[in-house]
Amino acid sequence: MKVKFNNTEVETSAQTVLAFLAEQGMENKTGIAVALNSSIVSKSNWSTQNIQEQDSIMVITATAGG
Repeated sequence: MKVKFNNTEVETSAQTVLAFLAEQGMENKTGIAVALNSSIVSKSNWSTQNIQEQDSIMVITATAGG
């Protein structure tokens, strides 16, 4: 299925947020937040939150700096 990942259309076979992050090599990355269709998905729900065709997944990485 096709989803938007950080505003870029990608093909995925993942059914959950966690499976999608694993496809992207990000499942164990720290300091990230995930939004699905503009709603934050808490890390505790990544494994149960389903994704569907044309969903928008945004991953934001925290960075330190001043």
